This record gives sequence, structure tokens and C-alpha cells, in this order.
Amino acid sequence: MNENLQKEIDANFEAFQQVLPDLLPREADRWALMRHGECVDFYDTLRDAETAGRAMYKDRMFSVQQVSAAAVDLGWFSHAIRMRHVAVRRNTSS
Repeated sequence: MNENLQKEIDANFEAFQQVLPDLLPREADRWALMRHGECVDFYDTLRDAETAGRAMYKDRMFSVQQVSAAAVDLGWFSHAIRMRHVAVRRNTSS
């Protein structure tokens, strides 16, 4: 993964953690499409969020995060996504 993409992922994750308490009541279990530290939109599935991100951002500089109070383990899928240069970070707050 290139350094710029990693910085984007980290910035998005930090921003997401800050707004998560406000998002939970209205967007629980949905997927946030993140770019430049902002929630761009919300989707019902990871696939929908990833597809939208790829369509909107040809540079692949985005990430997706599930709006959830619990940590999400995506198992094999998280590794497959990462190899395709789309980042999914797990929520580590409890």
C-alpha cells in the first residue's frame, strides 16, 4: 500500500472515530464512504460503499468503515479488499 493511501486511511479513521457517537443513532450498521476525513455518504452494504468509492474516486483515495459500536472482524474479506487497495478499518472502540 502506498504511503499516501495509508495517510488517507489513517486520517479517515481518526475522523470517523470522532463522529461515530453522532452517527450511531441514525446510521447504525451502514457503511460510511470516507474521503479526506469526511463522511461522503452511507450505504447498506460494504460492496455498495466500495463500488461507489471506486466510481467516484479513480485515484482510489478513500476508505469505508462500518457504523457500529462493536469491533467488526471482516476476516478474509478485509485482506482481499486491502490487496485491491481499498481500505477497510475495523472500529476498535468499545
